[in-house]
Amino acid sequence: MAADIRVSIDRGGTFCDVIAHVDGRDQPLIFKLLSEDPANYPDAPTEAIRSVLEAVEGKPIPVGEKLDGSRIASCRIGTTVATNALLEHKGESFAFLTTKGFKDVCVIGDQSRPKLFDLSIRKATALHSAVVEVDERIVPADYDLNPTPLDKEAASVSDAADTADLVRTASGELVRILRRPDPDAVRAQLRALRDAGYTSLAICFMHAYLHPAHEDLVASIARSPEFGFAFVTTSAATSPTIKFLHRSTSTCTEAYLYPVIRRYVDGFRAGFRVPPRRVDC
Repeated sequence: MAADIRVSIDRGGTFCDVIAHVDGRDQPLIFKLLSEDPANYPDAPTEAIRSVLEAVEGKPIPVGEKLDGSRIASCRIGTTVATNALLEHKGESFAFLTTKGFKDVCVIGDQSRPKLFDLSIRKATALHSAVVEVDERIVPADYDLNPTPLDKEAASVSDAADTADLVRTASGELVRILRRPDPDAVRAQLRALRDAGYTSLAICFMHAYLHPAHEDLVASIARSPEFGFAFVTTSAATSPTIKFLHRSTSTCTEAYLYPVIRRYVDGFRAGFRVPPRRVDC
């Protein structure tokens, strides 16, 4: 039976460091190659696997030939692809969908000034390329220090968001539905974004950490065959936390970087006719 191979790859901005452990061998294979060398290979991690297989099997494997990764028990790749895309502003162009009235949340931020006495302030640019305000709104129905608390026993509460204005969330809290998103209006907004060439969306609504139904509705329409947006990120799935600004920036960051990482991973997998048994990035 052929020995298993476990490969770890650290792809930096200049060099790609590789270490491969082969069952039955005392010493690992350790080497490095250029992270970018289009004249000799299209993808550095794939080239690293090819070099490892050549060394282990003792026979040449032509560059560009799809690899048999069945002997690779695990392949772990650390990369600065996402970090570089963020620092160099080379992420995916995406649209930010948020509750009506809050389109500038990521632009305003928390109004902090890290350099208080700096006379030349350069405000960071928001990641999104377009903003769409969805006419929806939910609010918490009660709060702990309310002097006239809601009578939760007497209140007409439903677990279904489409049948009542007062809804009990999965955490047991109550939210009041002030306005549900109109599917037809949402479709019109999504159609305009699709026609403008957007394929990635970040969706973050007020209080979606409590009740994500409105985000889920918009996301399901965006992912449907009618529109087919390739990358749809919701705040409830990405960062279900109470702070709206933090949820917004986290969701936008994922919409900005995930497509870059997805294409990178897909490009790596495209180099194999039989993929490694496990790949962690």
